[in-house]
Amino acid sequence: MINLPKLNLVLINGFLSYEHIKFHIVIIRETRNLFKKMGRNRKAIRVGKYKFKKMVTVIISHECKNYSDWRKVFDADEVNRTKAGFKSTGVYHSSDNANKITIIGEAPSVEAIKGFMANPALKEAMEKGGVIGMPDVKILSKL
Repeated sequence: MINLPKLNLVLINGFLSYEHIKFHIVIIRETRNLFKKMGRNRKAIRVGKYKFKKMVTVIISHECKNYSDWRKVFDADEVNRTKAGFKSTGVYHSSDNANKITIIGEAPSVEAIKGFMANPALKEAMEKGGVIGMPDVKILSKL
């Protein structure tokens, strides 16, 4: 049992309790310990009914004709990104050119992001959004 300091909790609709917080802290600690024991090369670890996967980080850079037009198409294409398992964590533009866009996100695997990038619906969306040339895609794994 983990001894935690007493917390002053606000009860919201009866769902928050000290025991509830202790449970989540135990899950987080046990998951961290399992990752340390199992090493870096494991693709997924199961803790009870929860499964934790190691994601790959994806950095996509390209230039577009007009950022505001591109953004509308990007926001509308959320369904295709979700289907591929790609989660965007940030959209950036170059400090010297607002039409040079960089998207940073996570994908469940290299195969998933390659399949997403080969999707004809993505090519169509990129043309509709005014993307100039081919995007520069970097797929990174955490060490």
